[in-house]
Amino acid sequence: MNHREAFSSLTSKFTSGNKIPVERATILRDEWEALKRIAYCPLLSVDAVCMYRGSIVLIERKNPPLGLALPGGMVDVGERVETAVIRELKEETNLWGNIVSFIGVYSDPKRDFRDHIITLAYVVEAEPSSEPKAMDDAKSIALLEPNDALAQELIADHRKILEDAMARVFRRGIYG
Repeated sequence: MNHREAFSSLTSKFTSGNKIPVERATILRDEWEALKRIAYCPLLSVDAVCMYRGSIVLIERKNPPLGLALPGGMVDVGERVETAVIRELKEETNLWGNIVSFIGVYSDPKRDFRDHIITLAYVVEAEPSSEPKAMDDAKSIALLEPNDALAQELIADHRKILEDAMARVFRRGIYG
């Protein structure tokens, strides 16, 4: 039983109308508080500021949140974030890439309306031999000059991530 199933099972004990002895209720309350901390921890995602043949790769999302976005997504349990960012890039854009630099951690609880999602952002250089193609959550792909990409309305805090990449990586000569 995973932690979300355990949480659901415990929730049913409190909401089923069963009478629970006081001693057991104290233990259940402590279990309830512990499970709440586990079940309601923030989710972890990755985002890629991907360079492909001198352009920044953006995707138009086909699922909420709709709009232009950096390629990225959720980290799987047991997966390294560095592996996840390359996997997500491939799943959404068909591009293979290599990490150039770490940009930062973005953890504002309100950054995504769906949940408290913490993201780790990376600059990734796509293999020039690979061909972009919208896949998975991507409805379409846009290849834009960096300044044109900054001029777009992007979802969540993706503009901030792109600005940080431009300031920390591109302008310092770490890339391009």
